[in-house]
Amino acid sequence: MIDLLDDEQVDVLRAIADQVRERGTMTGYGYFPGGDPREFFPDNESCTPEELESHQEACRRLDAGESVEVGSNHTDIIGADGKPCGHLTHPVFGVGSYSFIDEACRALASDLDAWIDACRQS
Repeated sequence: MIDLLDDEQVDVLRAIADQVRERGTMTGYGYFPGGDPREFFPDNESCTPEELESHQEACRRLDAGESVEVGSNHTDIIGADGKPCGHLTHPVFGVGSYSFIDEACRALASDLDAWIDACRQS
């Protein structure tokens, strides 16, 4: 049985896979950006009790298998000419932190890990 990768090469390739995973995730702070409310974490110090309860209820409903329509954080203000002239902000869940995960990066890192494992077993 031939070991295609030595320990140093495995360490370098694992580090690359970890970097791909890390760079494929963007963390932010602000209004709920949409998507799964369970991936949004309201700031308990900045949100109203109503915003926190709204978030908890949406998460409970999703956990129970129900669908949840969250809506938008912004509503256009329409001027007398019928055109938008501004917007109102009304965050459904207040402000908090969230992460966007690039699934292609996650898959690439997993594929690299699987390839490394396959080479080590050859």
